[in-house]
Amino acid sequence: GSEAAFAAAAGAMNPEMAKQMMKSSLVSQPRKIGFGLIAVGFILSFLGFMLFFNRTLIGTGNLFMVSGVVMAVGWKKSKDFMCQWQRARGTSIFLFGVFLVLRGMARIGVLVELFGILNLFGNFIPSLVSLIKKLPVVGPLIAPILEA
Repeated sequence: GSEAAFAAAAGAMNPEMAKQMMKSSLVSQPRKIGFGLIAVGFILSFLGFMLFFNRTLIGTGNLFMVSGVVMAVGWKKSKDFMCQWQRARGTSIFLFGVFLVLRGMARIGVLVELFGILNLFGNFIPSLVSLIKKLPVVGPLIAPILEA
Protein backbone atom coordinates (compact mmCIF):
# COMPACT_ATOMS: atom_id res chain seq x y z
CA GLY A 1 0.00 0.00 0.00
CA SER A 2 1.56 3.23 1.21
CA GLU A 3 4.98 1.63 1.70
CA ALA A 4 5.11 0.68 -1.98
CA ALA A 5 4.06 4.20 -3.02
CA PHE A 6 6.66 5.78 -0.73
CA ALA A 7 9.33 3.39 -1.95
CA ALA A 8 8.50 4.25 -5.54
CA ALA A 9 8.68 7.98 -4.82
CA ALA A 10 11.87 7.71 -2.76
CA GLY A 11 13.86 5.68 -5.23
CA ALA A 12 12.19 5.82 -8.60
CA MET A 13 15.54 5.45 -10.31
CA ASN A 14 16.92 2.80 -7.98
CA PRO A 15 14.39 0.31 -6.53
CA GLU A 16 17.02 -1.35 -4.34
CA MET A 17 17.80 1.98 -2.72
CA ALA A 18 14.10 2.52 -2.05
CA LYS A 19 13.80 -0.89 -0.38
CA GLN A 20 16.84 -0.14 1.74
CA MET A 21 15.40 3.23 2.76
CA MET A 22 12.13 1.61 3.81
CA LYS A 23 14.03 -0.83 6.03
CA SER A 24 16.43 1.74 7.48
CA SER A 25 15.84 3.79 10.58
CA LEU A 26 15.94 6.98 8.50
CA VAL A 27 12.28 6.50 7.67
CA SER A 28 10.56 5.66 10.94
CA GLN A 29 7.05 4.24 11.21
CA PRO A 30 5.47 7.55 12.33
CA ARG A 31 7.14 9.31 9.40
CA LYS A 32 5.73 6.71 6.97
CA ILE A 33 2.28 7.20 8.48
CA GLY A 34 2.73 10.96 8.20
CA PHE A 35 3.54 10.73 4.49
CA GLY A 36 0.49 8.53 4.00
CA LEU A 37 -1.73 11.02 5.83
CA ILE A 38 -0.36 13.87 3.71
CA ALA A 39 -1.13 11.89 0.54
CA VAL A 40 -4.68 11.09 1.68
CA GLY A 41 -5.20 14.74 2.68
CA PHE A 42 -3.96 15.94 -0.70
CA ILE A 43 -6.29 13.56 -2.54
CA LEU A 44 -9.29 14.56 -0.40
CA SER A 45 -8.56 18.27 -0.87
CA PHE A 46 -8.13 17.81 -4.62
CA LEU A 47 -11.46 15.99 -4.81
CA GLY A 48 -13.04 18.78 -2.75
CA PHE A 49 -11.76 21.37 -5.24
CA MET A 50 -12.94 19.34 -8.21
CA LEU A 51 -16.41 18.95 -6.67
CA PHE A 52 -16.92 22.73 -6.52
CA PHE A 53 -15.30 23.41 -3.14
CA ASN A 54 -16.99 20.63 -1.20
CA ARG A 55 -16.37 21.81 2.36
CA THR A 56 -16.46 18.33 3.89
CA LEU A 57 -13.75 16.96 1.61
CA ILE A 58 -11.57 20.06 1.89
CA GLY A 59 -11.93 20.18 5.68
CA THR A 60 -11.12 16.49 6.05
CA GLY A 61 -8.18 16.91 3.68
CA ASN A 62 -6.91 19.83 5.77
CA LEU A 63 -7.06 17.78 8.95
CA PHE A 64 -5.27 14.85 7.31
CA MET A 65 -2.55 17.09 5.86
CA VAL A 66 -1.90 19.00 9.08
CA SER A 67 -1.78 15.80 11.13
CA GLY A 68 0.42 14.18 8.46
CA VAL A 69 2.92 17.03 8.56
CA VAL A 70 3.05 16.80 12.35
CA MET A 71 3.61 13.03 12.14
CA ALA A 72 6.23 13.29 9.38
CA VAL A 73 8.24 16.14 10.90
CA GLY A 74 7.59 15.45 14.56
CA TRP A 75 5.53 17.18 17.20
CA LYS A 76 8.40 19.17 18.73
CA LYS A 77 9.79 20.46 15.42
CA SER A 78 6.30 21.39 14.23
CA LYS A 79 5.52 23.23 17.45
CA ASP A 80 8.90 24.98 17.46
CA PHE A 81 8.40 26.17 13.87
CA MET A 82 4.77 27.28 14.17
CA CYS A 83 5.08 28.91 17.62
CA GLN A 84 7.96 31.26 16.85
CA TRP A 85 6.98 34.87 17.50
CA GLN A 86 7.97 36.01 13.97
CA ARG A 87 5.68 33.31 12.51
CA ALA A 88 2.70 34.09 14.76
CA ARG A 89 0.87 36.07 12.08
CA GLY A 90 1.21 33.35 9.43
CA THR A 91 0.26 30.61 11.88
CA SER A 92 -2.82 32.44 13.12
CA ILE A 93 -3.96 33.31 9.59
CA PHE A 94 -3.51 29.70 8.44
CA LEU A 95 -5.40 28.30 11.45
CA PHE A 96 -8.16 30.86 10.91
CA GLY A 97 -8.44 29.63 7.31
CA VAL A 98 -8.75 26.03 8.54
CA PHE A 99 -11.44 27.22 10.96
CA LEU A 100 -13.32 28.94 8.12
CA VAL A 101 -13.20 25.79 5.99
CA LEU A 102 -14.47 23.67 8.88
CA ARG A 103 -17.26 26.20 9.52
CA GLY A 104 -18.49 25.85 5.94
CA MET A 105 -16.91 28.82 4.17
CA ALA A 106 -14.64 26.77 1.94
CA ARG A 107 -13.81 29.33 -0.76
CA ILE A 108 -12.86 32.10 1.64
CA GLY A 109 -11.15 29.64 4.00
CA VAL A 110 -8.90 28.22 1.27
CA LEU A 111 -7.86 31.72 0.21
CA VAL A 112 -7.09 32.66 3.82
CA GLU A 113 -5.12 29.41 4.24
CA LEU A 114 -3.06 30.17 1.13
CA PHE A 115 -2.31 33.65 2.46
CA GLY A 116 -1.25 32.13 5.78
CA ILE A 117 1.00 29.60 4.06
CA LEU A 118 2.64 32.40 2.08
CA ASN A 119 3.21 34.28 5.34
CA LEU A 120 4.69 31.18 6.98
CA PHE A 121 6.90 30.01 4.14
CA GLY A 122 7.48 33.23 2.18
CA ASN A 123 11.12 33.33 3.29
CA PHE A 124 11.74 29.98 1.59
CA ILE A 125 10.46 31.02 -1.84
CA PRO A 126 13.81 32.42 -3.13
CA SER A 127 15.56 29.19 -2.11
CA LEU A 128 12.87 27.15 -3.84
CA VAL A 129 13.19 29.22 -7.03
CA SER A 130 16.97 28.75 -7.14
CA LEU A 131 16.54 25.01 -6.52
CA ILE A 132 14.03 24.73 -9.39
CA LYS A 133 16.40 26.58 -11.72
CA LYS A 134 19.15 24.04 -10.96
CA LEU A 135 17.05 20.96 -11.80
CA PRO A 136 18.49 19.11 -14.83
CA VAL A 137 15.53 18.91 -17.22
CA VAL A 138 12.94 21.24 -15.74
CA GLY A 139 15.33 24.07 -14.78
CA PRO A 140 16.18 25.36 -18.27
CA LEU A 141 12.49 25.21 -19.25
CA ILE A 142 11.16 27.05 -16.21
CA ALA A 143 14.02 29.54 -15.68
CA PRO A 144 12.73 32.06 -18.27
CA ILE A 145 9.27 31.96 -16.69
CA LEU A 146 10.63 32.50 -13.19
CA GLU A 147 12.88 35.36 -14.26
CA ALA A 148 10.11 37.24 -16.10
